[in-house]
Amino acid sequence: MPSSTREGKKPLENKNGGNSQRGMNEKWVKIEKKKIKARRTKNNLPSTSPSSSSISKRTNHNTNHTHQQFGATIHCVSEPETDSEAKANRILAESLPSSYHILHNFELCARAGEMAYEYDIVIVGTYCLFHVEVKGYKGCIRGDKFRWRFASNGHVFPSPIPLANKKSKIIASKLAKSDFGRRHKVPFVDTILLITDEKARIQIRWEDQLSRVLKLGSTSLLRRLTDPSQLPSTVCSDFMLTRPEQLCIIQEILGTNPIPRSPRLTQIGLYRVLEKTAQYNEQWHNVAVYLASHKYIHT
Repeated sequence: MPSSTREGKKPLENKNGGNSQRGMNEKWVKIEKKKIKARRTKNNLPSTSPSSSSISKRTNHNTNHTHQQFGATIHCVSEPETDSEAKANRILAESLPSSYHILHNFELCARAGEMAYEYDIVIVGTYCLFHVEVKGYKGCIRGDKFRWRFASNGHVFPSPIPLANKKSKIIASKLAKSDFGRRHKVPFVDTILLITDEKARIQIRWEDQLSRVLKLGSTSLLRRLTDPSQLPSTVCSDFMLTRPEQLCIIQEILGTNPIPRSPRLTQIGLYRVLEKTAQYNEQWHNVAVYLASHKYIHT
């Protein structure tokens, strides 16, 4: 006599008159599902499978964790001048950890009496500083170490990376000569060129520059800003800044009377200013180089 897998239950028979273990198992699975559904209905629980329930739980846990841990402190010296800058400030503040500080729209002088340099954003992180140059470039951008070409309008700009690097070095030099630099190790100052248009395409034939060009909202940007292993190999990745040290750095950069960024120069005579490409001091003269287009003459 064929035996049943559960005591006191009659074995199922298939159409050919034989026992069907598979049919019996399917029957018990249906019974168990009905019992689970009845218990969930009684306890007002959602009718979901155990696997999806655990996924939902993990998602809720991560959401709570993100809400508690993220949200950088903003130090506004002056208001953003462009929509791209405002967008960058907002998304960075929402994405970065609460231990980070964002300084934006201010000026620094390399030496007394010289022309001030404009800064869009400086991020004081927990292991280094980031000088972020915000650009609202659109379309496809091709170029090399020296020049970038914009496919949308055919304009050719000098690469903005050298000027951005120079401004990063000014911050590092200022900190090294400060009281903070005499008492503490000065953190590394990284340079990032931040593209705010998500549809922009960057094709730069120079790895060092390409690695500095990142798009707002990308995972590579967040990883660059929060992962010490992304630093150059010559920089110590074990370096950490305490909150008092971060506040001291902010004080050294901005000073007691932070300098708001001057209104952006948009017009020189009949020329519409597109971008500042260089700035330096030459024989006691401050020199700024701008890329501009003539109001009437187009080439």
